[in-house]
Amino acid sequence: MATVYQNLLDAIVALRDEAFTVTEYLTAHPETGGREELSSRFVTEFLERHGYTVEHDYKAYRYAFRAYDTDDDRPKAAIMCEYDALPEIGHGCGHSLSCGISVLTALSLREAFPDFPWQIELIGTPAEETDGAKCPLAVNGAFDCYDFAAMCHMDHLNAPIMWNLACNDMTITLHGKTAHASASPWEGINAMEAAELIMHGVSLLRARFKPFMQVHGIVEEGGTLPNIVPDKAVLNYYTRALNLTELAELRRWVRQIVRGVSVATGVTYEITQKYPTFAELYRNPVELSAIEETFEDLGRPYGRYETPGASTDAGNVDMLIPTIHMEIQASDPDISLHTAAFESFMHGDRAKETLQNGASALATVLARLGYEDGLFDSIKTEHDRYRDEQRVKLRIDTGLVESGGPEGTTMSRDE
Repeated sequence: MATVYQNLLDAIVALRDEAFTVTEYLTAHPETGGREELSSRFVTEFLERHGYTVEHDYKAYRYAFRAYDTDDDRPKAAIMCEYDALPEIGHGCGHSLSCGISVLTALSLREAFPDFPWQIELIGTPAEETDGAKCPLAVNGAFDCYDFAAMCHMDHLNAPIMWNLACNDMTITLHGKTAHASASPWEGINAMEAAELIMHGVSLLRARFKPFMQVHGIVEEGGTLPNIVPDKAVLNYYTRALNLTELAELRRWVRQIVRGVSVATGVTYEITQKYPTFAELYRNPVELSAIEETFEDLGRPYGRYETPGASTDAGNVDMLIPTIHMEIQASDPDISLHTAAFESFMHGDRAKETLQNGASALATVLARLGYEDGLFDSIKTEHDRYRDEQRVKLRIDTGLVESGGPEGTTMSRDE
């Protein structure tokens, strides 16, 4: 059985209503990734009123922040805050509640345990739904001083971790030659038809996919008029896989198809990547068991996902340090994320109850890491083993730009 810290739960109840003002504001003032000026300001001003020192635009990332209330010799742990919303839907992914849970967790740990073994800091991480701020923040050293990171994500069930997929994007731009589609089509090179061959090739490739590999996307450009042979077509794909190693393999397969179509049709092409690569979160068995024990002792029902889906930039933090990414039930079981129906659960007494439940679970897990001998060391040992193994296998092509045509290909780094 895990430990339930009653003084911690009492602190959460006492601080809940005040922390809920963070959730209420974010829910009522949704801002999409890269535009979170008011959201970041409200959260940081709230923290400053509660005695935190705030470093704005942390690591030169706009609207990111670091908040700390002490600076001593204790090791450090990061609680991450997300606060970006979705276009039109608002907080249909639950970031307004997730951020409130992070804030309430930090405040309650400070209140209940003045001598907590870790110095708990809050890191604001914008644009999870788009650019994924955690990726450049991780690269630029934002998490180098921390032993571990933690946060909650909202969902329709409680779960010890979000089972996500490694993911990145692939924009394939094809260049052909324009001509009159009726009078002299033989003088043209049809870029859209080349795009169709690539799409068909990807579909045929699915028989070779390993479990949970995915390629899905749209046609961004495919011509202007039916009587003009299109000289440009653009495919926008997302590629996903169980881990970064398999993601790199999948992308190599797609690139091979593009090269083959180029040779067959005469088009030239460029393959670029717009967003950072999102890594998978490691499903650390020691960590998962500890979180499930906490759910049980708090009397919370929980489950595990049968299959993975979706992606998050939190995996890039997990590449560096153990990262807790618990799922907290915020809606009824049949409600899907990224919908207006899910956003409706960010309001009122139901949201306030979720705030308390989420902070109780996350704060208790962190307290256990602080006070149960050997628990964090076991999690870290298992985490480091997995990541070291992945580094040996991995050759990920993050930021790789490929261009070519029938005569060959060139590779460069997208700076």
